[in-house]
Amino acid sequence: MQESLAVLDNRLNDIFEAFYRRLISDSHFAVFFRDDAHVRSLVARQRENVRQAIQEDLPTMRARYVELGRFHHRIFVPFEDFAVGVDFLAREFLRTVAEERLGADVANDVHVFFELIKDNTAKGYLECMLKDDSRDLELFSQSLRESREITSGLLAAQLSWLQQVVHAIELEREDLLPDLKRSVFHNWLVSPEAEHYLPGPEERRHLLDLNRRVFNHASNLFYFVNHQHHVEVLMIYDKISKYILTANNIVTVLIARLKMKELMRDPLTHLYDRTTLEDTLSQGLHLARLSNRPFSVVMGDIDDFKKINDAHGHVVGDCVLRHVADVIRRYIRSTDYAFRYGGEEFLLVLNDTSLEGGVILAENVRRTIAENVFQCDGVDLNVTISLGVAEVQGDEAADLDELVNQADRKLYEAKRTGKNRVVS
Repeated sequence: MQESLAVLDNRLNDIFEAFYRRLISDSHFAVFFRDDAHVRSLVARQRENVRQAIQEDLPTMRARYVELGRFHHRIFVPFEDFAVGVDFLAREFLRTVAEERLGADVANDVHVFFELIKDNTAKGYLECMLKDDSRDLELFSQSLRESREITSGLLAAQLSWLQQVVHAIELEREDLLPDLKRSVFHNWLVSPEAEHYLPGPEERRHLLDLNRRVFNHASNLFYFVNHQHHVEVLMIYDKISKYILTANNIVTVLIARLKMKELMRDPLTHLYDRTTLEDTLSQGLHLARLSNRPFSVVMGDIDDFKKINDAHGHVVGDCVLRHVADVIRRYIRSTDYAFRYGGEEFLLVLNDTSLEGGVILAENVRRTIAENVFQCDGVDLNVTISLGVAEVQGDEAADLDELVNQADRKLYEAKRTGKNRVVS
């Protein structure tokens, strides 16, 4: 191969001059260079690398371009950009071969030569990436192991799996590749526990798809490792790490979102506090208008709650509040929202619910509370609640404050007319 390529040595200056013009004419490559002199210097260095590689034996030529790959990784040139440059040079060489009428054998040698350049450069990039990732994964895994978050072990297991892949590639030993059948992450995704963190089936399906892509790529990774196809190994490893880190990032965001929701809950009753009430009402009303469906709110207040606190103390009062909140949660749907509105007041936001539906739900809550004896700190208590219900139709122009005030007026009427009742 070197002998047939040596005949092109006298054309290298022309080929690399075309390469220089290609670089300075494309703004996408400009970010890698300081100025014109910098471009000239790098192009000259590349020309000399090619000139020496043409004259070298194959092992020396391979080592040259592995080191060149490491160099380009260190100066933050993406492999894809380097590969575009190699492909441009290959085309210029082949054009020269055609102009000089050097024949198919020389053309084939040019093709092989530049594939070797690209493949061994990819090996240099890969070695650097594996080294960097191994260090970063260990640091990240250590921080996860020290975390008390319930899903940290899950995320750490994902990173540990990727660390094993890195180690197997570095040593080129397929027997060190981790189990590709069922991972800790996959088992978690299909378990009931995941439902607590995943807001809907779409998130679960997306994560399962990412997990499947990881295993599909990992399954054929060592075909390319064993055949020393480093470009393909680099691309596959990059995709595997991308999919795993994307999945971990999604889970991390879902956990953070869940934590934010928990922070917005009243610590005593575990119902929502008033932090997000205005947004919840606004979104519910907006949805009602878009779908032309009804939207209702229920305001409830525990009857004679001050007397309970005065007679039995705040510990018993807190216990009553928790019991009432438990009853409310029993009757609302996953699309509804329950807020602790005040001391002993509760506000229920009922999406896609008519006035009649709101009254039925409120009556179920009222009856269940009235018919139960609550046991709090050794005291048996009969508790009642009064509730007011208001509705707005989706095609009506409604004011959020007025809707809540309307429910509050109905609650006041329930109190005034005897308590332990629902008024709409």
